[in-house]
Amino acid sequence: MQRIKMTAKDLLKRYTKGERNFNEIDLSNENLEGAKLDGIKLNFANLTSVNFAGAYLKNADLGFAILDRADLENTDLSYTNLNGASFIRANLNNANLSNSKIAMANFKNASMIGANLSRSSISFTHFNNADLMNADIRNADLFTTRFNSADLTNADFRGTIPEYKKFEGEEFEDAKLDGIKI
Repeated sequence: MQRIKMTAKDLLKRYTKGERNFNEIDLSNENLEGAKLDGIKLNFANLTSVNFAGAYLKNADLGFAILDRADLENTDLSYTNLNGASFIRANLNNANLSNSKIAMANFKNASMIGANLSRSSISFTHFNNADLMNADIRNADLFTTRFNSADLTNADFRGTIPEYKKFEGEEFEDAKLDGIKI
């Protein structure tokens, strides 16, 4: 897939003029710290190592985007489509991913300390070796999600799975579960 290289300055200029569709662009290594990009469409975009720290991406569409090594600390990703997105080694500390759609995504080795994934629909997703310490995963809908070797210390899963059901299909092999709330 050939992506069109774009600078953060160009994206912000076009976004300000009302454009929202930036699918299949290459913004790798750009700085969008604190940017307000509500409802932006970045499907299949290369966002590798982009600085989105403190950005507002509520209602965004990041389907199949590559966000490996991106800085998303304190970013609002609530109500966002993250289906098929890759967040390998990304920083999502204290990010808000609540009420998001997260299917077939990869958070391998991501830092998600204090992240909010509450009320999200999460399926066929990998959190292997991710740091989810103090993460809020309350009332999320989990289906075949992998947490192998993840740090889930003090993560809050309350309300995630109805009492009559176990974590069927979820994998926690070698995961750190100290203080986990179920």
